[in-house]
Amino acid sequence: MDSPAFKEILDTLDANVAVVDRKGIIRYVNASWMRFAEENGDPGLRGTGIGVDYLGGVQGGCKG
Repeated sequence: MDSPAFKEILDTLDANVAVVDRKGIIRYVNASWMRFAEENGDPGLRGTGIGVDYLGGVQGGCKG
């Protein structure tokens, strides 16, 4: 994930992409993901950015 070329390729995609490790922690998000998050109530990506527990957030949102 440290490859600048890999990050550049992901940033060219229109799709919202987050790279998540085995523990569910977000390790990288592309430019499209960042735009979507900021336009939809997460300025600064505090809840959807690098270092956030993505799987924990999804599981927490699914609880009744």
